[in-house]
Amino acid sequence: MEGFSCLEQNSLLFVAFPGVGNVGKCAIEEILALNMNEEVLRLHPVGLPPLAELDDQGLLSPPHIKVHRIHLSCQQALYTLSGPSQPNQAIEQSMLARQILEFAKKQSIERICVFAGLMDEPERKETFAVATTIKSRQLLLEKGVDVRIDEPRSGAIGVSALITSLGPVYNLDSCCVISSTIGTSRDTMSALRLLRSVDTWFQLNLTIPNEDMLNLRLRSKLSDVDPGQTDFIKEMTSHDTSYM
Repeated sequence: MEGFSCLEQNSLLFVAFPGVGNVGKCAIEEILALNMNEEVLRLHPVGLPPLAELDDQGLLSPPHIKVHRIHLSCQQALYTLSGPSQPNQAIEQSMLARQILEFAKKQSIERICVFAGLMDEPERKETFAVATTIKSRQLLLEKGVDVRIDEPRSGAIGVSALITSLGPVYNLDSCCVISSTIGTSRDTMSALRLLRSVDTWFQLNLTIPNEDMLNLRLRSKLSDVDPGQTDFIKEMTSHDTSYM
C-alpha cells in the first residue's frame, strides 16, 4: 500500500483462511468490523484462484491476501492476514504457506496465531491451542492458554495447517488456535468463542460482539420477513444460533 515500509517488529500476527465452519476467517472479519484498523498491504502469492475482482474503489484487483493493522489500547502490535480463498492443489497450498512464512520472517513477526475450526458434536464448545515447539508450548501455558497435546487427533490439512506446522522451520513462533464447530458454512458463535479466548490469553482488549449485538444483526436481516403467527426472531435467538 502507498506509504507502507514494513510491519512493526515483534508483532502478533493472526492468520486465517476459509476452512471448517469458516471459523478463522469469520473471527478476523469480526475483528476488522469492530476494531479500528487500516489495510497496510496486499500480498500476491502464487497459487491463488485466478479471479480478479473489483475492490472498494471500483478498481480491478488481482488475486491477493490482505494484511491489516489493528489499533489496540495496549502496547501489543497486532496484524491480521486473511484471504477469501486458498488453492485446491497440495503443491500450491505448500507454496502459499511458505511464501507467507517467508514474508513473516522478513517482517520479524514475534508470533503467528493461525485460527481454525475443528468439526465436532454440537454439545462440545471448546477453544484450545496447539503448539509447534516445546518452548512455544511452555510460553503459551504461562499465559494461561489451554494447550492440548492430543488434538487434533486426525491431524490437520490445508494452508492453515501448513503455516502453523512449518513455522519453526522458518524460526518463527507459531501456534494454531482451534474452536470446535459442527462445520456450518459460517459458524459465528464458534468464531466469537475463539476471539474471547484469544483476547483473554493475550490481553488485547479487543472489541468483540456480544449476544445483544448478534441479536440486533439477526433482527436487521429479518426485518422484512412477515413472521405471521410464529416469532421467528425469538425462535432463532433463544438458543445457540451456530447450531441451527
